[in-house]
Amino acid sequence: SGDRPKATELLKTVPTEIQLKFPGIMSLISVALGNRDEALNYLELGYNARSLQMIFLKLEPAWDPLRAESRFKALLKKMNFE
Repeated sequence: SGDRPKATELLKTVPTEIQLKFPGIMSLISVALGNRDEALNYLELGYNARSLQMIFLKLEPAWDPLRAESRFKALLKKMNFE
């Protein structure tokens, strides 16, 4: 609803086991909130955990704000998605 502070606070209440199970979704939420570093951290976690959600890394438009980031490019390269 556009209430970023409230959304950020709610995000902090998500249990760690959920964050670890769904790093791709957590990354998308972080991007939507403008938290690029946090989004990239979740993507790196997803890569290391071999999360199925990572197969959409190259195609998902919601990750467009991260495409210029060197960490994002490195993930694409690791996954042979360049």
